[in-house]
Amino acid sequence: ETDDSGRIVFNEQTANRMAIFDPILGSLVEYEVPSRNPLWSDCEGMGDCGLAQVLGFTTDGEKIWFTEWVENKIGLLDTSVPLPFSIETERDELILSPGQTGVISMSILPNEGTYDTISIVTDTASSALHLEAGVDEAFLDVEPHIIPIRVTAGDLPLGSSYMVLVGGGTDEVTVSKYVTVSIQRGSLATPPGMIHPPATP
Repeated sequence: ETDDSGRIVFNEQTANRMAIFDPILGSLVEYEVPSRNPLWSDCEGMGDCGLAQVLGFTTDGEKIWFTEWVENKIGLLDTSVPLPFSIETERDELILSPGQTGVISMSILPNEGTYDTISIVTDTASSALHLEAGVDEAFLDVEPHIIPIRVTAGDLPLGSSYMVLVGGGTDEVTVSKYVTVSIQRGSLATPPGMIHPPATP
C-alpha cells in the first residue's frame, strides 16, 4: 500500500517484519514484529525464532494496523515514534569502471539517549558487485559513526546501473538507504580520491 506521504508500505511475511520504503529519499525502514510462533518456522535448536504470519495490513496516517494470523492478534505500528538512529551517505551515486573499487562513506547518526549495538547491513541484486563494510557492527552511543563500504565492480557492461543497499539494524528496527552504482568508462568514473585501481595479480 501507499501511505499519505507517498511511501510504500509492505509486509515481509517470512522475515516477520513490516517495512516502509520512501522512493523520494531512497530510504528503507524495516520494523521487527516481536510476536514469533515457533511452530510456523524451522526453529529446531534456535531461540527467539518463529513467525507471526503478518498477512493483512492497512495504513491510517502514521499508523499501520496489521494482523498476526497464527498469533490471533492485531498489531499496531506507530511510525511517528522517532527511530533510534538515522543513516546518511556522502553521495547518492557512485560511478565505477569494471574492476574498480570505490568507497561509500555511510554515517550512522544516533538519536539522543540511544545506546545499542548496530549490525551493518549491505546488499545488492548483482552478483558482480562485491560489498565489504569496514566493520561488521558498531556500538551506537552519543557520537556518530562513519562506516566505509567498499564496492568492487566485476565484469559489468558499460552504461548499466545497480542499486546498493547500505544501513544498520538492531533487534527491533533496520534503517537503510539505497545508493546507485553506475558502470562507466574510466574517464567518467568518480574522481580518484574515492577510487582504488584493481589489485595487481
